[in-house]
Amino acid sequence: MKRRDYERQMFRPGSKTGDIDLGTVRKGKDVRARILYAEGCANTSPTVELVKNVAQDLNIPVNIEMVMVGTQEQAQELRFLGSPTVQIDGFDIEPSARDSVAFGLT
Repeated sequence: MKRRDYERQMFRPGSKTGDIDLGTVRKGKDVRARILYAEGCANTSPTVELVKNVAQDLNIPVNIEMVMVGTQEQAQELRFLGSPTVQIDGFDIEPSARDSVAFGLT
């Protein structure tokens, strides 16, 4: 995914689909970014850096939570579609993934 596309998906004005509420950002509250990953995923570190860089570029305070998903039960509970998965304020950054139920470890 190109960085500009990623930025548009990750940090855009709030809506009912779960995007960031810019009112929260304006009040100086940190945006909650959760990065779900499977052990050994080579894309986890670059994804963390990309989230940090995009937030910094947009001057958005972000609190990143890293969660290793190790069981099918965790995958279901956390709505883990693949490694890594990025969720902003509880919602997947990929709009089409928000309706998916194909959770699991692959």
